[in-house]
Amino acid sequence: MKAVRLYGVGDLRLEDASAPTPGPGEVAIDVEAVGVCASDAHYYLHGSIGGLTLGDGLILGHEFAGCVAEAGPPLAGVNGSPGSPSFTPGQRVTAEPVRPCARCRECLRGDYHLCRTLLFFGTPPTDGALRERVVLPAEWVFPLPDGVSIPEGAMMEPLAVGVYTAELAELRGGETAAVVGCGAIGLSTLQALRTLGVAQVFAEDPIEFRRGLAVTLGAEAEPPSPGVADVVAECAGTPDALRRAMELARPGGVVLVVGIPDEDHIGFPASAARRKGLTLKFVRRYRHAFPRAIRWVAEGKVQVKPFLTHRFPLEETRAAFDLAASRADGVVRAWIALNEECGRAAAGGKAS
Repeated sequence: MKAVRLYGVGDLRLEDASAPTPGPGEVAIDVEAVGVCASDAHYYLHGSIGGLTLGDGLILGHEFAGCVAEAGPPLAGVNGSPGSPSFTPGQRVTAEPVRPCARCRECLRGDYHLCRTLLFFGTPPTDGALRERVVLPAEWVFPLPDGVSIPEGAMMEPLAVGVYTAELAELRGGETAAVVGCGAIGLSTLQALRTLGVAQVFAEDPIEFRRGLAVTLGAEAEPPSPGVADVVAECAGTPDALRRAMELARPGGVVLVVGIPDEDHIGFPASAARRKGLTLKFVRRYRHAFPRAIRWVAEGKVQVKPFLTHRFPLEETRAAFDLAASRADGVVRAWIALNEECGRAAAGGKAS
C-alpha cells in the first residue's frame, strides 16, 4: 500500500508500506479521506509538538474515514460487557484514532483520553492515517449514517473536540458565549455551544473568510465586547488569543483552553483572571464524543461540509500541508483523497 511519512521538517515522502491485518476485535479500514489538522502542520513545520518529536519518521493524520476492508473475529464480552461490535466489508465508517490501555486509573474511571499510555494516531510513536489502510480496535470504529459523506466522516474528529469542549462548559441554557479562533475546531465548538443551548455566540478570527463562515454557522455578525461572555473557548493556541478570551469573559465566567501553542508555554496577566474569578478548563481532546458528533451531523444540527475547503490527491500531500500551514486561500481543512470515490462524495469542495 501507499503511505506518506514525515522524516523531518518539510520532509514528506510517498513510499510503499506493508498493509496491516486486523487481529481479534480489530477492524481494517481502507482510508478514503484524511484531514490535515493544525497539529499535523505543526509537526511538518517544526518536527515536534509539546515535547514529542518525530523520531525515525511518522505517518501523520488522525482525522479520517473510509470503508471497512476486513474485520477480525469479534471479542467475546467479559462480566456482562457486550464485547466488540461487528462490521462488514464495504461499510462506511469513521474512527476515534485511539488505543487506551483500559487498565489504568484514568481509563477505569472513564477518562480514557487522559490515559498515560494512550496511543493516538499521528502522534509519536503511533503512525496515523495518511496511508491506504489502517487497523483499529472495533470499539472505536463508528458507522456513518446515510447522508453523511466519507469526507464529512473525517471531520467527526475535530467536531468531537468541539462537542467535548461545549460539554465541559456545563451549560444551563441561555448563556452568551464567545469563540476565539475559527478554524475547524473553533467552528465545531461554536456549533456545539449553540446546539447545547447558548443564547448567542460571538466569534473572532484575524482571517476575514473564517469570520464570515462563523456567522454563516450561527455566530453573531457584530464583534464581541469585553466582558460579554459567560463562556469563552480559546481555539487559536496563541498568547494573544488567551488574553483576549479572558478579556471577553464576564466576572465568574469560564474560559476553555483548547488551542495548542507553537511553543509549549502559555502566559497571561494574572490580575485579569483573578479579579474576575475566572475558571480555566484545559481541554484534552475528547471523551465519548464521537457518537454525539455523528448524530448531530446526521440530524442537521451541525455542519462540517463547509470545513472541507480544499481537496488533494495523496501524491500532492506536501501541497496540502503547505496550504494548511499558510492558512491562505480561504482554507479551513485541506484534506487528502485516497481514491476517486472520496472526491465524488465531497462535491462542492475546491480542487487543488
